[in-house]
Amino acid sequence: MTKRVLAAAGLFLSFAAIAQQGDSSYKGTISDSMCAAKHVGATDKDIACAQKCVKGGSPAVFVIGDKVYKIANQESVKEHIGHKVQITGVITGDTIRVDSVAM
Repeated sequence: MTKRVLAAAGLFLSFAAIAQQGDSSYKGTISDSMCAAKHVGATDKDIACAQKCVKGGSPAVFVIGDKVYKIANQESVKEHIGHKVQITGVITGDTIRVDSVAM
C-alpha cells in the first residue's frame, strides 16, 4: 500500500511540475490594485482612473473574471493600464509573471 501511495504522489508531483513549466495565454483587464475589478469594462473613464491610480502608486493587477492577480513584472504592462488584453505568462498562486501583452 505504501508503494502505491508513493507512486501516486510521484505521479501527481510530475503533472504539477509539467503544468508549471510552460507559458499560458490569458484574457483579462489590466487594472490597479485599489479599484481592481471595478475597471474591467475598459471604458475611457475606467482607463483614466486606472492610469491615475497606478501613477499615484497603486500597483497594476490583472483581472480575469472575479480573480485578481498581482503582476510580478510591473514594467511589462505599463502601456496597457486600463485595457482589455491577452497576456502570455505564468501564474503561480496569486501572481502572474508576464512574458508578453497584446491588445
